This record gives sequence, C-alpha cells and structure tokens, in this order.
Amino acid sequence: MPTRSIALGALLVAAFSSAVLGADEPLLESPVRLTSPAEFSRAGEAYFSPDGEWIAFQAVPAGQDPGGSSPRYLMYVAPLERDADGAVTGLGEPVLISHEGSANTCAWFHPSMPGVLMFGSTLDRPSPGEQEAGFQRESSRYAWAFPREMDIVTRTVPEVVDSHVTDPALRRALLARPDVAEPVPFWESDGYDAECSWSPDGRFVLFTAVDPETGDADIHVREIATGDVHPLVVAPGYDGGPFFSPDGTRICYRSDREGNNLLQVFVSDLEFDHRGVPVGVARETQLTENDHVNWAPYFHPSGEFLIYTTSQISHMNYEVFALPAYRREGEAPKASIRVTNASGFDGLPVFDVPGQHMMWTSQRPLADGSEGGSSQLWIARVSDALPASFGSASARASTGAAPSATEAPVADAFARLSPLARSYNDHVTILASPWLAGRLPGTRGIERAEEYIAENLAAAGLEPAFSEGEGSEGSFFQPFELRPHASDTKLNVRNVGAILPGRGTLADRWVIIGAHHDHLGKGEYGSMVGPGQIHEGADDNASGTSAVLCLAQQLRAAYDEAPQDADLRSVLFVTFTSEEMGINGSRHFAQNPPIDLDSCDLMLNYDMIGRITEGRVSVSGLDSGEGLENVLDGVLSAGPLEVVRPDGLSARSDHAPFYDERVPVLFMSITPFHADYHTPDDESWKINRHGAALAVELSRDMVLAVSQHASPIAFSEVENYDQGPSVRMGNIKVRFGIMPGNYNDSDPGVQVQRVSPNTSAELSGVLAGDRLMMWDGVLIETIPMWMELMSKHAPGDVVRVEVDRDGERVELLVTLLPSRSAESTPDPNVSHGHGDPQD
Repeated sequence: MPTRSIALGALLVAAFSSAVLGADEPLLESPVRLTSPAEFSRAGEAYFSPDGEWIAFQAVPAGQDPGGSSPRYLMYVAPLERDADGAVTGLGEPVLISHEGSANTCAWFHPSMPGVLMFGSTLDRPSPGEQEAGFQRESSRYAWAFPREMDIVTRTVPEVVDSHVTDPALRRALLARPDVAEPVPFWESDGYDAECSWSPDGRFVLFTAVDPETGDADIHVREIATGDVHPLVVAPGYDGGPFFSPDGTRICYRSDREGNNLLQVFVSDLEFDHRGVPVGVARETQLTENDHVNWAPYFHPSGEFLIYTTSQISHMNYEVFALPAYRREGEAPKASIRVTNASGFDGLPVFDVPGQHMMWTSQRPLADGSEGGSSQLWIARVSDALPASFGSASARASTGAAPSATEAPVADAFARLSPLARSYNDHVTILASPWLAGRLPGTRGIERAEEYIAENLAAAGLEPAFSEGEGSEGSFFQPFELRPHASDTKLNVRNVGAILPGRGTLADRWVIIGAHHDHLGKGEYGSMVGPGQIHEGADDNASGTSAVLCLAQQLRAAYDEAPQDADLRSVLFVTFTSEEMGINGSRHFAQNPPIDLDSCDLMLNYDMIGRITEGRVSVSGLDSGEGLENVLDGVLSAGPLEVVRPDGLSARSDHAPFYDERVPVLFMSITPFHADYHTPDDESWKINRHGAALAVELSRDMVLAVSQHASPIAFSEVENYDQGPSVRMGNIKVRFGIMPGNYNDSDPGVQVQRVSPNTSAELSGVLAGDRLMMWDGVLIETIPMWMELMSKHAPGDVVRVEVDRDGERVELLVTLLPSRSAESTPDPNVSHGHGDPQD
C-alpha cells in the first residue's frame, strides 16, 4: 500500500471518534475543478482509469438540461492534465462515448484492457414516462431514475487505446472489438440494469437490476465467461450502487431497508463456490444507522474504510464523510468523520488506485467565490498529514474490527486457500495475460514472461542455475539459438532456472522440477483454429509454470524449516522455452545440463495442471525409477487429489529428453484434456485455482519424499513408452480434424475429445465422445498407428471409418481433405505432449 494511503487511513481512524471537523478540509489538498459550467451544465459521478490518467464521467452539455432533477446524462472520457511535478491541473478534451439523446450512468474502466469501458445506457432516447425518478426523498434534491430500457453496454475508446497501448498485437485486438464505433449491449434484459463495476480481476460484473414488474432493485453479479447471474443482495426495497473491495472479497452498497427512503451504507463478505465465483453473501454488515440519507459508498484502496455521501449536515447540503469498513457483530455503529466542507452538494467520491487523489461531484464555488451552484467534477490530493501520536497503524489494526477466520465464512474459505492459491492465481493470471501475447519464442512477450519467472525464483531465495563464464556470479537464463520448422530464421531463446541447495550426504543428488513457459503466440503454428487471435495458453502451460514458481516458494520454506542436520537433495527449478516447437528447450537443457544428470534421481514435469476436474490428476512415469512408486505410494494415496496412475508414458512433453538421458521422470497433467487446448479459449479465468494449488501441495510432498530418500533411484525402462507418431507430420497430406483425448489410455482406438469445424471428421459425422476403432477394416491399436494409416492417403481419398458411439458401432464414409499449409502444421519432430494429431 502506498505511504500516502497508509497515512490517510491512520488519520481517518484517529478522527473516527472525534467531532465533525472544522470549516476547512484538512484531509484534502489543493482542490481543482475539472469541468466547467461553460461546457457542461452538470457533470458528475466520475471514475478513474486503472493508471489514473483518464476519467469517465457523465455530464449534460451546456444549454441542455432535459429531465429537471433527473437529467439525461451523456457519457464522456477525458485525460487528466498534469504539471511538471505530476499535479493534476485540469481535464483534457472530453470524448463523447454515448449516443446523443440517450440516458447514461456509471461508467467503469476495465481493470486490464486499456480503453474498454462499460456503463448503463438506454442507447436511444428513453420512452416517455420512463425518465421519472425511481428513488427520491420527499421533495429533496437527490433523485435518480430507473429507465426500463437501460442496459449495461461496453465501449472501446480508440483515444484511450492510442494513449496507452504500444504493443501492435494488443492494439489490433482492441481496435478490432465490435464496440469501437459505438456502444454495444453487454447483455440485454427487460428492466433497468446499471450501476455496474468490474471485479478487480475482470471476471465478474457487479450491477443493480430493477424488476420491471415489482420495481424492486437488487444487486447481482454476472460471470462474464458463462453469462451466469447470481443474486447477491435481494432484501425488499432498493439495494444498489455496489462496488467490489480492492481484493474482490467484499462489496459495499446502499440500501433502503426500512422503506422510508433513508438509505444506509452496507458492506458484505462474499460467498464463493469452488471455482471462485461469488454466489451469495456470507455476512452482511450495516455501517450506518441514522436518520440521514447515506449513499455512494466507495472503498479506500486499503479496503480499511469507506467514503460516502450523506445528508448528515443537511438535506440541502450533502457532504462526503468516511467511516471504517469493518464492524463487529453487536458492536455500535462507528463514528464517521467529515471529509468535505463547502456550501452546496458534495458527493459521489472515489479514490484513484494508489489512494493519492479523491475525485467527487461538488456545487462549491471557485476560490474567488464565483461559479458556484452548478454540479461539476473536482479533484484533490489526499493529505498525508499524520498526527505523530497515531504512528502508522492501519485502520483495521486501530479499529480491531477485522473479521477473523472464525467469524466470516468467506474468510474461512480464503484462509484455507491462502497463501498458496492466491499466489498461484497471481502467477497464472500474469503469465496468461494478453500483454504477453501468447509467449511465442522470439517475441517480447515471452521475454517478459522469462523476466517475471526469474524475478520470482530470485525472490524465493534461490540461486542462479547457469554459469555465464569463468568467475561469473551466475545467471537465471540459459540462452541458445533455435531454427524453428527448418526455416532460415534463427531465434535467440532461453530457459530459466534456479537452484535450491541441498544439505548433508544427499546434497550432491538432485531433483529437477520443470515446465514449459512458451505457447503459440497468435496461433502462428500448432493452433486448432488457425492463426489470428492471441492464444494465451493459461492451462498450456502458464498453469505448469505457475506450479514451478509456487513449488519453489513451498520447498524453500520446507528446507528452511527442516533440521540443520537433515540430509536433503538439491533441487533445480527450470522452465523451458520452445516446447511447442518441438521440446527444444528441455532437449537443449538435457544435452547441456548445469549439473551432472547421472546424479539426478527424478525429473518432475508439469504440463497442463490448471483445469483439474473431479479432483483427479494424472501422474505417469512411476515405473521409470526402480522403487519410485514405493517411495511415493503413501504420498499419492493420502494426497489431496485422486491420482490416476497410467500404465504408459507419453514422450510428447519436456520430461522426454531426461528419459532419453536415463533419468527417472514423472509427468503430471490433467485428465481428461479439454477442448480449449491450443485455441484462444485457453484463458486464465477458466483455471481451477483450488485444484492447481492442491496439485502443488501434492508435488511438494512428493518431492520431499524423494529428496529425503536415502538411496539413489535407478532409471528403469517404461514398458509402454509412447514416443509419438513414427511418421513425420509434414509427410501427412490429409487432415482428419479431431483432438485425441486418450494419450494415457492403453485400450485400442482413438478417443475423440474435440471435432474441429469444417474438417473431414465433422463433415462425415464424427462426434466428440466417439472412439475411432476401425480404419478401412484395420483395428486402430494406438495413435501412432493411426498416424501411419493416415500417412498412406492423399486428399480426396474416401475411407471407411468405424466408431464406437455410446457402446454402438457406427460406420462412416470420410472424404479426406488436404492438411494445413506447412506454415501452420507442426514440424514432425515437434510432437507436443497432448494433442498434435489434430488430424
């Protein structure tokens, strides 16, 4: 938390029990009016972009004030202007982002996609009678309307994109969105949907919906990916104006519980399901209980307190107040303190992300006393004045009001996941970020990923794994040249590695823990759907790389806590480049190891552990080391996940080069595979953080068991070692069009995990879930055998295929279409682990 934020938090807490402040505003410095009545007859309810450089606000152009007390606001964005010292001096040219004549409210910037906003809009002029006030106290001056045709819309603003985004791929992706030219409905439903905000991770939309029949307003959350909507606050009367807390675990809002039009401020802990989706409220707390109107609550970035608008001074003079965001059950309401002190309305306050500025709507006059009475936007720096007697204690510590893990169900859930699941979430979200553009070797995106990995290995207290030359201090990077797909272009690529030193008699023995950190970029090769879109590769293999980083922290802590006389193997953590191009990084490492591989007793490889379903994970290779399964049997049987132990071992991932060097290997992966493999749909929001964290816990115990095993573990040949297709993919002239799903299955046939559109398989009637059994009368025993059969065909050939469909045999005639171009077909030696034969 920034120093300024801590200081304000302590200052507010110090004043919570004191009387209302004097006529000045000691918590605010150098207020600046951002909008002018010369341009807008009214302006208000503004929100900052994540970087604090732009704001979104609603306003009525000068000379236009339809609707009386409930005007039809248009929606704008504008850049903040600053002086040489960074102080805000005013507002740049506003950009209109809504339709003329429409009614609009509550614009909110996407947390990670620059220039993308959402807001409530009628899109067109509201119907007559629909603009009447939906909530109003008697004849007082606060009111707002609930137009039935108001929906939540999105808009991508090119001016914001131009000012923020330098990466060409990201610019193209943003400017290709359908909402660049005009607002587009996020979704449509009957009745008012507005007062919206994104969750901090961008997965969810929090919003207010008014039932068109009853007029009751309630708070809901929508999961963007699935469209599922969960009601959160559904008490009788008006519930609205919700915002997530900065950590996404709580919400604040306003509610009219007594039916007397006196709004009160509430906060609630959220209840989450196993996927981290908020599905309800775990505990609701009412923060204000008075005879005033209290609304527009907004969290400080610390999450420790709220600012809000209240009629505590007068119904004709709303002001901004602050109060703690926590209150114990049965505890009296906390005292609030006054933040603004000026004539006329002051309300709708918000903070920027660091908590350095507060922006609000005010009718106050300028310093010379002129131009008061018109609602305009103001901004001020937040004071960092801190009474010496209060030190730097945080608001939560000072109030003693934070819920413990035994007081709030959501806190209990997070306590069980913390810190490992949260750490895993951070890693996988960053590594699958669009800013890494699919982590294609040879691009800046993968370089950023490698820098992030190295920084986190260093932060775990590990030593660089590689030597840069005689007398060097070492490096976390192992660079080498790669010529992909037999092209003339050479790429400079690199593995990333670090060492956790062992102790005692086993310090010279080794365990290697690895995963690949590259992916497909924009689908330039290996894509199931072809090139063009960013393939973020969250499961493949940001999930495995995140596990390596989490396990580094876990084992560092375990080694530190172990007795000083404990015998422990050394551990080398490594993430490999260019696996998707043909397990190149791991092959280079195994052929140029920084350690003696003869002293290595285990290589553990993660590849796709992020989409664990039904609590099951596959661990193959247990028979690649003599006695290895006996060493691990107790851990695997008692672990937090059901462990599937396949009979065979696939050679299509980064453990294969170590197996070739006669090192015992384990391959951990999900089972079964999912249909998003090698498509743009492999995104981070779909990752099962809970399941992945359990896989890391299981791995930690596995590695600790091996690291303390007294004897070396000798290599053993695996009987069913699948080395992949015996034919070169480039020599196959036809494309079938499925993704197999049974690499860990020793039964005959090829399980159809996915059928790609407009392919031989789809056009002939092959369905996902089928099992290919016969090919022109020949039993298909293995996937490599099937590849051999396909290699004998030319485009246009018709083959008789028999599939097992729900226990019944179905015969199909398949006309084989041409394979993809060489540019989009994986190199034959590029056999990646899970599903190359999308053929």
